[in-house]
Formats: sequence, structure tokens, C-alpha cells
Amino acid sequence: MATFDINKYRQMFLEEAEDIFETIDTILLDAEETNDMDTETINSLFRSVHTLKGNSASVELAMFAALAHELEFFMDRLRNGDLTFEEGMASLLMEGIDTLKQILELELSEQLEDHFYETTKSVLLQKLNSFSEDTAEIAIINEIYGEENQEFGLITPETVGEDFGLLEIHDGETIDDIPESLDDYFGFFDDEPTPAPIAIESSDDSFGFFDDLISTATSDDSFGFFDEMDLKAITSDDTEGFGFFTETFSAPENKIESAPKVVKEIEKANKSDKVDKVDKEIKKTKIDNTVSSIRVDLSKIDELMNNIGELVIAHSMLTQYTSTMEDQKIKSDLSERLDLIDRHIRELQESVMSVRMVPMETVFSKFPRVIRDTAKKLGKKIDFRHSGESVEIDKAMIEGLTDPLMHIVRNAMDHGIESSEHRLKIGKSETGILMMSAEQANGQMIIKIQDDGSGINVDRVTAKAIENGVIEEHQAASMSKEDKAMLIFAPGLSTAKEVTDISGRGVGMDVVMSNIKKLGGIVKVDTEDGFGTTLTIALPLTLAILDGLNIRVGEEQFILPLSVIIESLNPEPEMIKQIGDKSSEILMLRNEFIPIIRLHELFNIQLEDDHQLTDGLLIVVRSGSDKVALFVDEFMNQQQFVIKPLDKNFRNARGIGGATVRGDGTIGLIIDTMNILERTTY
Repeated sequence: MATFDINKYRQMFLEEAEDIFETIDTILLDAEETNDMDTETINSLFRSVHTLKGNSASVELAMFAALAHELEFFMDRLRNGDLTFEEGMASLLMEGIDTLKQILELELSEQLEDHFYETTKSVLLQKLNSFSEDTAEIAIINEIYGEENQEFGLITPETVGEDFGLLEIHDGETIDDIPESLDDYFGFFDDEPTPAPIAIESSDDSFGFFDDLISTATSDDSFGFFDEMDLKAITSDDTEGFGFFTETFSAPENKIESAPKVVKEIEKANKSDKVDKVDKEIKKTKIDNTVSSIRVDLSKIDELMNNIGELVIAHSMLTQYTSTMEDQKIKSDLSERLDLIDRHIRELQESVMSVRMVPMETVFSKFPRVIRDTAKKLGKKIDFRHSGESVEIDKAMIEGLTDPLMHIVRNAMDHGIESSEHRLKIGKSETGILMMSAEQANGQMIIKIQDDGSGINVDRVTAKAIENGVIEEHQAASMSKEDKAMLIFAPGLSTAKEVTDISGRGVGMDVVMSNIKKLGGIVKVDTEDGFGTTLTIALPLTLAILDGLNIRVGEEQFILPLSVIIESLNPEPEMIKQIGDKSSEILMLRNEFIPIIRLHELFNIQLEDDHQLTDGLLIVVRSGSDKVALFVDEFMNQQQFVIKPLDKNFRNARGIGGATVRGDGTIGLIIDTMNILERTTY
């Protein structure tokens, strides 16, 4: 028999399980909200749990599979009409799914103890059985025989009637006489009675990439699939990175409060039912999705993109070589063919990039359950809304983006949105609103998190920053309201009166900022005390490739991303103003004052002559809502570049966001306008 790498297949199962758990959460959240579950939804839920059971059995997660079987059995009763959907059932099923996640993590790390498993399983089964008409009779049997039935959990009407085939219990019937012992029924067994094995079916309905592994599983210790394998123990190290099963509530986090101007935007959204319609369509699509797809490791796509990058470099070399040819006919013919190759390369790049891109719904889907659970724990009423689900983002960004967004959302719920009682007292609706939106604009991904809560008290934040030595009093006097609000991202700055187990202001908001910066993004805060807060995150659409403009500064060449360029000009003398000690230069452009940065000074490039601003070019670039004018000597050509991170091969450098290989084999440095703006004192 061939030897399988069980760890590899468990990894595949975990990736699949993440999607299934999200689908189940979506179904149950909708059922809890509407207090209803139609037949189609029940069938979808049953298939999802059935798939978890079958596929977990195929990778020898025996206890998880057995517990999933119990939930599947409950769903089967609901599907067959033996049970009707009742209030509280969706909440209980969510509790059951959380229990499944917990058992999965423990079993993977080999930390699952039999006693804990049996106790956890028994508690869950008792709650599930509370919806059964036969609860009283079953409770009596379990009290008498429960000790002898620990391997398979508490007895249910079906296990008594079908597995044992002796005690028949049907709907509407009662047990009048229960013997003190069940020895009369099982006395013909020499050993302890053993119920019939649980049949673990294959995952035939939806996610069946395990079909080639699964035949039929029994409930013995190994499920009989890998009897001839030398299985390696799965240690806690092996499961590193499976953090999507982490608990909803983690270590204390940092406080940010609610959103300015968000009230008007929310009121506008309230007048339209588009958001609700989109949400329902997304849920329906997620549940009914039958599109064929395969899972591909992102590293393979990265490798493919790197190979395309090498192809781009080779093409640039040929183009540069062609420009030196003297035979004009050969040069012309070769140029035409190179243009054709260039078009195909661009199409190939776009195709690979489309594989990397996934809809923002992938990110949004992680929040409804977290928000529901957190709101319940806080005793608050919070309505979560989102838009821009179809906007696509580079999959490589999702992992780095999800944690900061989760941190921001929890802070908004904990410290931003007020309690229902307080909201009513101050004339607000008792239900707070939390909105998350995504859009593409000016070559960037713009994500907004808005709430209609209490807002950030910038005076208190500023006072705390002065107390902690983050800023000096004279600096605070010249800071704008927006600058003061940004102080919440300073390390260790917390204005919360108490730190909760959900979040704590200042405990980690600096990490949020640093994680966003790692993705090449920026964060802006807009707040209005008493009315709410909006956090805006601007990110590049992808980390893999960009359209750039070659610029010359002295004898050096740099690459400036096209997405940040607003305009370029050759300034007139009257457009240049000097402030302070005349060391700071300002461009006055259409009644707007824009700081000027001389790139040769920033990068310490020696020039032969003392360049005047009117002798060169100014390129006005932006980072979020801020602008700066970069002084350069000359524009060169425009082309696409494959981005290579600088810190992996060298180190971070001021004003440089990455590197690329040019057509002649030399290294080109990519200018990071966000970094330049951050380090510029206006």
C-alpha cells in the first residue's frame, strides 16, 4: 500500500474546513436573524456538516468526526421533519460548531483528553436533545446506562431503536417501567455491550477532493484507512498557522472610538435597500456556489509571477538591444514582433494577477460572527453592514489585512459604540451601526470602517500623549485635529478607563499601523466627538506588479509608481514660495500650498550644478489625502515592473519601497511616496 503524508492531507482538510465553517456561520447567522430556516438552507447546512464529518474521518481525526456525526444526525432529523426549527436552535448550533472547532484544534495538537472530550460531547448532546420530544425518556436511560455508553456518547431515540434494536422508542410513546439494570436485555454478551459502529460516509455532495481516499469509515481508533502507514504524531508545531479557529475573544486590544460624518452616510444607506439586497445575494451565492475550482498554494502563483517577471526583463533586454541596431529594416521588423510579445506578456500578467485576486467578501465574511458574539458579550445592539463585496484584492494581502481590521472592529464595538441605554439617553437609536466598505479609486484599494458611536476625544488623547512623552506641549499646540486623532497609533497610548478582555486602547494600535504599512498602505482617522469615527485604509491593489515611470535625478534613475502621480509641471518663479528660514519650499498651485521635496537632497545625490527649481520638473504625487511635489531632472520611459521587496535582500531605506530589475540587468529602486510624506515636516 502506498504511503501517504497525513500532514499534507490534514492541511488540505483544514483549508477546506475554513470555508465550510464560514458557510455554516453565514447560514446560522441568517437563521438567527430571521428566526427561520427553509428546506433548501437546512439541506445546505446538512451537506456542510456531512462533508466535515466525512473528510475529517479520511485524515483520521476520529473524535472530531464522531462529534460532527452527532451534529449531522441532529440536522438529519431537522431535514426529515422529525424536528421543526425553533427559536434558539440556530444559537445552539453555532455553539456546536464552536465546540467542533475547539475539538479540532485539540485533536490536531494531540492535547485532547478523553475525559474532556466525553464531557464536552455529553453537554452538547444534552442541549441538542432538549429539542427532542423524547427528552424525558432518554434522560432516564442515560442515567441508568450512560456509564456504559461513553465511547459513543449519550443514548438517543435512534441509537436505542436502531443500534440496539431491542428497546423501541417512538414519537408519542413513553416508558412505563425502566429496569434497574439493562442486564436483562444485554446479558447474552460476555463482555461490555458495544453499540454498532458509526458509518462515516464519503463527502459526495460538495467538497469531495478526498474521494480518492475515502471508502467507508468505521468508528474504531484509526478508521481503517491508514492501517499500513507509519503515521507521524501531529504536534502543536505542525498546526502552527491554523489560527482561523482562534477564539473570538483574545488578549486585550486597543481602544478607538466611533465615526465622524458616518452618520450622514449611514442615514443615506438606510434610505436604500441596496445593501440588504447585496448581503442577501452574497449569502445565497455563498450557500449555493457550485462553481468548479481547485486550491492552489499562493507560493506557486508567486513563482509563476516571478517567472513572468524574468520574461519581462528578457523582453526589455531585447528591446534595448534592438534600439542599438543600425539596419533599419531588421530593426523595424524585430520591433513589431517585440511589440506583439509585449502584448502577450501583459495579457499573461493580467491572467496571473486575476488568479491572485479574490473578492473582498472573503474578508467581510469573517466579521458577522465575531460582531454577533462580541455584541452579545458586551450587551450591546450592533448592526453590521458592508458594501463593495465584489471589489477584488490581492490574496497575498488578506492575511495581513484581516487582523488589523479585526482589531479596529473590536475597538469600535467595545469603546466606540455606546450601550443601548446610553444611546437612548442621548437621543440615538438603541442599535449602533458599524459599516465596512471597499472600493477601488485612483489605483488604490480604499477600505473604510465607520461607526456612529461616541467618537475619539482628541483632547484626552493629546493630554495622554504629552504625559507619556510621545509629543511635547509646543508640538500639540500646532497640531491639527486629524494629527491629534492619529496619536491613537502611538505605542502604548491608552485612554481607556479600564482594559477589557475584548480590547484596550493603546494596546496594539501601533501594531495595526505597522501591519498596514507592511502592506504598503496608510491609515487616516476622521472623528467627531459624540458622533462617530471613520478609519480609512488605502492600499496598493497588488504587491506583485506596478506601472511605473522612470525618472532621472542627477545621474541616477528611479521608478515612480504611476498610481501616485497627479500631475507634472515646469514651475514658474512666482509659483515657488519659501517659508520659515527659507529652507522650506512650497509650490503654490491653484491656491493650494504643496511642500516641495528635492530628491537629490533626500537620497544624497551629488549634482554638478546647483539646480534651480525652475530648471527641472516638479511631479505632484499623493499618499491618501496628502500631496507633495518631487523635484526631478527628467522624465524617462513608462513601463511595467515586477516588484521585489528590498528588506528581504538588503534592508529598508528611507523613501524606497522596493526594487526591480531593468532591461539592461541593473537594479531600479522604486520610490515610496508614503514613506517620504511621513518623514517630511511641513
